[in-house]
Amino acid sequence: MATKTVELARLGDIVVERKYDMTYEEFSEKHLFGNYPVVIGDACNDWSTKKKLLRNTLKQSTGTQDDCTGQQLYAK
Repeated sequence: MATKTVELARLGDIVVERKYDMTYEEFSEKHLFGNYPVVIGDACNDWSTKKKLLRNTLKQSTGTQDDCTGQQLYAK
């Protein structure tokens, strides 16, 4: 599966990207050992806790309605 890349920010030669479906090999080569910033967009997809939480539980416990990536689950 190909890595999906979204550019988040750019400052001179430094580019911060959000990537989805990235392999460990790509991460280690380009980001870990390459010292290149990245936001892993699907990092928490497999977390069992995320699957168990309901929107109301999130709102009650955190006062917000966003998931672990900071994106809103639904409009307030």
